[in-house]
Amino acid sequence: MEILLQFLFDALISGYYRVSIGMLVIQNSPTLIAWLTEPSNESPEADVHWNYLSAGRNKKFLWDGVDTIGNWNRKQSEDYSWTARGWLE
Repeated sequence: MEILLQFLFDALISGYYRVSIGMLVIQNSPTLIAWLTEPSNESPEADVHWNYLSAGRNKKFLWDGVDTIGNWNRKQSEDYSWTARGWLE
């Protein structure tokens, strides 16, 4: 896995965290791109992506830039696929 982004932070309290990457172009309709907590769990349900972190400095989340949910890829390609309709007929 090649790391594209690294998020460092200090967890002020111990507890469950759920962190994701999203596209917020439309305020009322964000597009979820990837989970940073429990990223290996492929479930689309948000509740399975909670991860317990103890309080401490220099906590880290890594992201390789991959759309693990799939919605962002679909939204990005909608315009292109609509424009290319009929090109290969």
